[in-house]
Amino acid sequence: MGWSTHDRRNASTRESGTNSLTLPALLPSQGSNAAPSSRARSAVKSLRRTVLDGPAALARAIDLVLVRRLVIAGFVCVLIAWSAVLIAAQMSPSWAMSVGLREPAQYVPRAAKPDPGPRGTFPQSVWAHVGANAIGTNPKDAPAQSLPDWGSVGAHCLPNDPYRSDYCNSLGQADPSQPAERTIYALGNSHTILASAALLEVVGREPTWALRTQAWPGCRFDLVDSPANGCQELWETGTKYILEQQPDLVLVIGTKSHADGTEDLLPGFAEWVKMIESKTTTEVVALRDSPRFSTNMATCAKEHPQDEAACAMPNLSGKINQHVAEVEKAGATWVDLSNLICPKDLCSPSQGGISVYMDDNHMTASYWRTLAKPLAEAIHEDHTWWPLNPYNGTYVDRTSEPAPPIVV
Repeated sequence: MGWSTHDRRNASTRESGTNSLTLPALLPSQGSNAAPSSRARSAVKSLRRTVLDGPAALARAIDLVLVRRLVIAGFVCVLIAWSAVLIAAQMSPSWAMSVGLREPAQYVPRAAKPDPGPRGTFPQSVWAHVGANAIGTNPKDAPAQSLPDWGSVGAHCLPNDPYRSDYCNSLGQADPSQPAERTIYALGNSHTILASAALLEVVGREPTWALRTQAWPGCRFDLVDSPANGCQELWETGTKYILEQQPDLVLVIGTKSHADGTEDLLPGFAEWVKMIESKTTTEVVALRDSPRFSTNMATCAKEHPQDEAACAMPNLSGKINQHVAEVEKAGATWVDLSNLICPKDLCSPSQGGISVYMDDNHMTASYWRTLAKPLAEAIHEDHTWWPLNPYNGTYVDRTSEPAPPIVV
């Protein structure tokens, strides 16, 4: 006996794909002796296999869900950890810089105008935010300059000064009736006098300090035995002043630069430093000479007012490690500011809105004032009584006051 009409209808429906397979539809009707078709047997086997393999398939599905959840959980953990690191970096910038998450902040200073106050007093230095303190910027309110810019150190030394020379200037303490607490001395050539403008930033804020300068054009130390141009007399007089008056600090130029990059190391200079350090309480600060050029920087800048890069010159000065070691061994504090005069070994007519050079070798007094801080940091490292920040306090201009007398 074959399938019933109902069974054939169900089989026809399955073939059309309109309904899913069900167990009653695959079996013959009750009372039927006919064997099921091959299609029916195949379907039954497939269903049986599905029922038997169910646990394994379910396990595989569960494993896949678990892996996905673990991946998501790991991603969330990484995100939370990174957020914590960023929060910590914001709360502790120094830690962030130590582990390389943050670069040191680039300080872009603004030029400050002097506060109105008593005549000749400046509570905030105009030089603290321009020049060497603002390399790579061009502050719009930088102080106006006129070249040549030699600056003013102080009044000429008194006629009865026993150590007086032609180029002798002295800035006394605020109260001349009282002895100076500290005396600072600059000895040498014109480069020494210009560098003393940086010393003024400190002395002008220390009312009990005095500053004295003695120099002669071109009188570097290697001409100490040359009587023809007055250099021998200058260095003999200056050395005598140091030995007898024992100023607290003396500033000298420790090399002689040339336009081709070579540098004279001033024979006998280290021995002179050792003699001063051993026979007096004076501290010697030796400055490396500023770079020189074959062309006039200031003239070039006038010819190319809109393109100072056309005037830029490379700093050809080389290493002088052995000379520095000898001078430091003798007892001096060595100071090399070349990287602030010629950043990245490229010398330009101006930096930070301030003219650097006024000819082929003389730096401006104004730019030296902006070098007061790095100079102070170098001196303070060896002599802690020197102010670390030369721009702190009120600057009082005493350069027009009479020179103080010398007590022998």
